[in-house]
Amino acid sequence: MDTCTVWEINDIIENLPYMDRALWETARLNAYVVAQVNSTKKITQQDILKFKWEEESQFVKRDPADIEIANEDIQRLQDLSKQLETVTWEDTDLSTIPGTLNQPQKK
Repeated sequence: MDTCTVWEINDIIENLPYMDRALWETARLNAYVVAQVNSTKKITQQDILKFKWEEESQFVKRDPADIEIANEDIQRLQDLSKQLETVTWEDTDLSTIPGTLNQPQKK
């Protein structure tokens, strides 16, 4: 546990800038609150200070129009929706649903 391989040391060195991330976020939030109280304009925390890790976002915002759904998936979901419209709770046999109280006891 007290020794590291070369590749582990490399990962540690690469992530050193993120070590005090919570402290930096707290400091920025404090500065934002002070600045916003004294400003007549609407500002964001990124206007105060933008961090490197915010630029390297893992999540890419996508326009819903760019998302492609296969026609087979659309048809399958429409068929499933029609089936579910006809189901009522009175018709449902609760003993077939796992985790319900009316489930038959195993012996």
